[in-house]
Amino acid sequence: MWPYIAYSLWKLFETQPQRKGKISFGELRKIFFDILFREQKIVGIEKPADLYVGLLYLEILEVIRISGKTKELDERKIRIEDEKKLSEIIEKVEELPRVTGIESFEEYKQRINKGIENLSRLT
Repeated sequence: MWPYIAYSLWKLFETQPQRKGKISFGELRKIFFDILFREQKIVGIEKPADLYVGLLYLEILEVIRISGKTKELDERKIRIEDEKKLSEIIEKVEELPRVTGIESFEEYKQRINKGIENLSRLT
């Protein structure tokens, strides 16, 4: 599910440029579990540890940077490290439905978009 974590971060930062590519894990956790999981029924990331592992993978790929690793999990900061690499992942996520013919990939994107757009209207 790490590609959809990347897609969610991209969509969040696209719709909320005031964040400047930065968010705390606690804020991101709330978005995933209060909006994407509960409201939009995005599955595959069912607990905070799943989300954090996906973020660690994105950090290994040098797409994001997680700072404050000595702090409590919710206080750790996530920021985009390499926008080009993130864009390349997003291009692949955008192509998945067409390339694979699996409609659920498109549905996931639409649910993420709807959840993030609803969040943006609230903030």
